[in-house]
Amino acid sequence: MTRHARLALVLVSLLGILSFGAAWILGFAVEPGIGLASDSYYYLSGADTMNNGEGFGRIAGNGEFKPTTHFPPIYSVALLASRALSGERIGSTVVLHQASLILTLWLGAWLVYRMSKWKVMPVVFILLAGYSPALLAVNSWMLSEGLFLLILALVWVCVHQSQGTNREVWLLLAGLLTGAAY
Repeated sequence: MTRHARLALVLVSLLGILSFGAAWILGFAVEPGIGLASDSYYYLSGADTMNNGEGFGRIAGNGEFKPTTHFPPIYSVALLASRALSGERIGSTVVLHQASLILTLWLGAWLVYRMSKWKVMPVVFILLAGYSPALLAVNSWMLSEGLFLLILALVWVCVHQSQGTNREVWLLLAGLLTGAAY
């Protein structure tokens, strides 16, 4: 194994340890339960009604289905997917947020790696972003911000990739992801 390959392996291993460490801290922080806000009700209700085949909405106090028009459905779809994988209604949200945090950190670290002359900067990025009280707080609530940040990181990856080949495809994908983030 060459010196460069060993260095790359050490860097990737360190990034993995640090990003999974941040996700572990997030899991520890929400051990009593993920934070719920008034918006959480609409996201969870949207996942419930989609799961029941009723569409994206909520069940009103009188039992009538009310379509939700002022909350985007993508976070509810993600909640539904995480529920399908784990079988838990609310507990699966923590795993969704942990996975979202890890992927956001990895995408951010990749972007920093591609744009930096110092190859240790992705480690600095994960230390600063992954262990940031603000980012951990955002991901500790059943709200769409964590997923939004992941989609935003994907947009930046697509924009970066558009500087090379297949420019139109990457920009189209960036536009579609921007729409999904909205």
